[in-house]
Amino acid sequence: RLYNNSWSRMVSGALPLLPTTKVGAGDKERAYVIRQNVVLKALLIAASVLLGVSTLLCCTVYEVHVQRRVRVDDAREHREEEHTSHMRVMRLSMLLQQRLKD
Repeated sequence: RLYNNSWSRMVSGALPLLPTTKVGAGDKERAYVIRQNVVLKALLIAASVLLGVSTLLCCTVYEVHVQRRVRVDDAREHREEEHTSHMRVMRLSMLLQQRLKD
C-alpha cells in the first residue's frame, strides 16, 4: 500500500524510518511503502506462541489429571490389601486363641 506524506517536505535532511518510493513517471511526491508482511509475520508468530503455550498447558493439566487418577487407584488397591491382610491376621489370631483355650 502506498500512503502520501504531505509533511515530508517539512522534514529535510532527516532519515526516513520506512523505505520511500516514487510511483509513476514525472515529478511526484514521495510515498511511504508499508509492508504488510511484517505485520502478518508478527501475527503468525504471536498465534504460534499462543498455540504452543495452550498446548503445553493442556498437556500439563492432562498429565496431572492422569497422575492423580493413578494415585487414587494405587491408594484404593493399597487400602484393599491392608484390609485383606488385617482380616487374615484377625482370623489367625482368633484361631490361635481358640487353640490355646482347648
